[in-house]
Amino acid sequence: MTTNCTIQIIPPQDRYLKYSLIANTQALANYLPNGEFYRAKNIEDSNLRKFLTGVSTEIIKIENKLKELADDYYIWTTDALLTEWERALGIPDTCFKVEGKSLDMRRRQIIAKLALSNVQTQEDFIFLACFLGFDIEIETGTSHGVFPMQFPILLGASAKQIRFTWVVIFKDRLRPSSVFPAQFPILLGLDDTGVLRCLFTKLKPAETRVVFRYSND
Repeated sequence: MTTNCTIQIIPPQDRYLKYSLIANTQALANYLPNGEFYRAKNIEDSNLRKFLTGVSTEIIKIENKLKELADDYYIWTTDALLTEWERALGIPDTCFKVEGKSLDMRRRQIIAKLALSNVQTQEDFIFLACFLGFDIEIETGTSHGVFPMQFPILLGASAKQIRFTWVVIFKDRLRPSSVFPAQFPILLGLDDTGVLRCLFTKLKPAETRVVFRYSND
């Protein structure tokens, strides 16, 4: 089974946006009463208007800090609060690692862990893989248990086991030397598919067995 592996570009957070200097100045002017005494509030070169512009400059400094905080709470743009997000979710863990990961991947890991409870169908698993940068396909074990057999050959498995087996194919990855069948010398730590193999093994339905296959198998 394959599915659309297109990830939608997530827009910046828009819950809190700062206003321009002109907008802030006019907002202050609008709070002042109307009438001849305050007519200068809408005259660009008047002292009153210049005073309102000066106050608005300070307001913008505050708004900039508030937007910076809002952006950091937003996972797609978090930076200063990135480690706080990871600590709250227990990252690093047995599957998600931090060392050597790019800023974008660390953000994706946070989002992925928040959404793990919603992974149920094969389409969900394929989308999770796509979200983490993998192009995979899932085949049922029955297609590997009949002649002519495809690799991996599910020898020793019962008919029931084969029926509840997922063969996960990494379409864009070669089998690394650290994954069985291993080559010597074994080069540990070079397999970037480890995170996905770990997640699939933990999140798969209880009765399902998962077998992994690579594009060069």
